[in-house]
Amino acid sequence: MLAIEAGMTMEEINKCSLAASNAWADECMAKAIAPSKANVQAVAIRGSGPADKITVKTSPSDALPVVKTRPEFEKVWNTYGSSAGSGSCSIPIYNKHRRIELARLEKMDKDHAALEEATEFQAKREAAIAADEAATEKKRAKRQKRKDAKAKSQQLKKEADGINKFGSDGSFLDMMAKMDPKVLEDEARKAKEAAAIAAKEAAAAKASHGRLVIQSLCQWVRRISGAPEPARGAASCACD
Repeated sequence: MLAIEAGMTMEEINKCSLAASNAWADECMAKAIAPSKANVQAVAIRGSGPADKITVKTSPSDALPVVKTRPEFEKVWNTYGSSAGSGSCSIPIYNKHRRIELARLEKMDKDHAALEEATEFQAKREAAIAADEAATEKKRAKRQKRKDAKAKSQQLKKEADGINKFGSDGSFLDMMAKMDPKVLEDEARKAKEAAAIAAKEAAAAKASHGRLVIQSLCQWVRRISGAPEPARGAASCACD
């Protein structure tokens, strides 16, 4: 066949045969008027992670194969415009091809608009999913913090049970009156020693922190002024 030798497929030949009437143009216009099925292929799912997307098929799962009842004939199709002249009979053919092209362009515009709308919708979904996951993670961290604080409080309470010898029933003064004065003196001396040790440690920590601040300030001044670094073992700055 001439058409097959020209590189045309059988589907193209049938379309060209159908184009001999306005049926093919009507079919193109019907497809253009129908809502577009263009959609994104990768969709984010809640709980699957921000980087994990699942590919979703947009075609219906219960779609049945299209059965064509139109007979197909092998024929030689002469391309429109291959004749030497053009008369008034070419006007309907031109109008038919124009309708087909307009339908194709309209369908392209609809597909593009539908794809942009679907992409924008999925972007909003992903933003909402990210916000929900962030809020959930924040609440989870808050609950875990409360659990840790409760466990620490219980642990401190267990440790304090053996240290605190006084109950919380208001019998503090009575128990103090019944205690031996030497025991009270020992307890007061131990408390004073513990307070002195704590104050000494706090003063040492404060002095160490101040020393680090001064050293950092001296290093910054040397770096700005371009002064050389002190020798190993020497004082880092005059402030030392």
